[in-house]
Amino acid sequence: MVDESSGHSRRALGLLYARSISSSLALGASQPFIAVYAATLGASPVTIATLHATMNLFTSAVQTLWGRLSDASGRRVPWIVAGSLLAAVTWVPAMLTRSPEQFVLIMALRFVALSMTTPTSTALLADISEPEERQALIARTQIWGTVGAASATITVGLSQLAGLNGYEVGFAIAMAAEAISGIVMIPFKEVPRPNRTLEPLLAFTANSPYVAYLAVNTTYIFFMSIAWPLFTITIAEVARLDVFTIAMMNVLSDASSLVTLMLLTRTNLDFPSTVTVLAATRASFAVVPLVYGFLPSPPYLIGINLMTGAMISLNNTLSTLYLLAIVSPENRATLTALANLAQGVASFLGSMTGGLLVEAVRPSMGLAGALIAVYLLSSAGRVVLGALHLRLKRGGQVGGG
Repeated sequence: MVDESSGHSRRALGLLYARSISSSLALGASQPFIAVYAATLGASPVTIATLHATMNLFTSAVQTLWGRLSDASGRRVPWIVAGSLLAAVTWVPAMLTRSPEQFVLIMALRFVALSMTTPTSTALLADISEPEERQALIARTQIWGTVGAASATITVGLSQLAGLNGYEVGFAIAMAAEAISGIVMIPFKEVPRPNRTLEPLLAFTANSPYVAYLAVNTTYIFFMSIAWPLFTITIAEVARLDVFTIAMMNVLSDASSLVTLMLLTRTNLDFPSTVTVLAATRASFAVVPLVYGFLPSPPYLIGINLMTGAMISLNNTLSTLYLLAIVSPENRATLTALANLAQGVASFLGSMTGGLLVEAVRPSMGLAGALIAVYLLSSAGRVVLGALHLRLKRGGQVGGG
C-alpha cells in the first residue's frame, strides 16, 4: 500500500507524478500534430492511414516482450528509463526529414521505443498500490499528465501565433520531455521482488474474464480506429485548421478531462458500476465521427473535442482498472502488454481499412461522401461493440489483484 506518511512513499509518488507530467508534455507537444504534419509533407490518405496504423501497431507489437521480461526480472524502472531515452533520440531524424514516408518510418521506431514504457508503467502503479486506492492513484497520475499535455499544447499553439514553426517547436519540446521522463525515474527505488517462474504465455486462455475482455475490446478498437485517419483528413483538407486552432481543440479536451479525473479521485466505483460506465462511455464515442462527417467546421469540432476529453479520461481509467482487476499480480505486465498488442493489431487493421475505403469510394462519391460513408461505419461499430461491454464479468472487486 502507498503510505503517504512515509518519506520513501512520498518520494516515489513524486517521481511518478514528475514522470507523468514530463511524458505528457511530450504527448501534448507532438501527438495532436504528428499526422497533420505528415499531411503537410505531402502524405497521401493511405500514407496517413499507415501512420495512424503504425502509431498503434508499433507501440503495441513488442509490448508483450517487454512485459514478459519485466515480469521475469521483477523490475519495471529500467524499461521505463530505456524506452523514454530511445524515443527521445528518434526526434532528431524526424525533424530533419522532408519525406512523409521516412517520417512515418521514424515515428514507427519511436513507437517501438515507447512500447517499453507502457506495460511497465501500468504494472508499477499496481505494484505500489492496494486495490481500494488504485482508482484515485490512477486518476491523480492522469491529472498530472493532463496538466502537462495541456501546457505543452498551449505552448505550441502560442509559438505559431508568435511567428515560429509550431511543428518544430512541438517536436523539440517532445524530444526534451521524453528524455526527462526517463531520467527522472533513475532515482526510483523499486520494492525488491523475487524473480518468478512465469506461466506459459497461452495460460491466459483459462482466464475467461480476460479472454472476454480481449475479444470485446479488440473488436471495438477495430471499428473505432476506422475513423482515425479520416479525422486527420477532415482537419487538414476539409476544415483546413491551423496549428493554433488544433492546439486550442486539444487544450479544451484536456480541460474537460481534468474535471472528469478530479471527480474520479473523489469516487470509488464498485465492479458492476465500472463495467456499466465503461460500456456507456465507449458507446458514446459513436457521436464523434458523426460530427466530423456532417459538421466539419471549427465550432462543432471544438465542441466535440470538449466532450471527448471527458470520455477519454473515463475510458482510460476504467479500462485500466478493469484489466488490473482480472489479471494476477505475477503477470500484470505480460497480460497488460498482450491486451495492448491485440488492441494495436486491431487499430492497425482498422486505420488501414478506413484509409483504403476512402481511397476506394472517393472516385464515385467524392471526398466528402467517402468520408461520411466510412464515418457511419465506424459510428455503428462503436455503438454495437460499446454495448457489448455490458456482457463482461460484473462480479468481484475492481483491483482485486
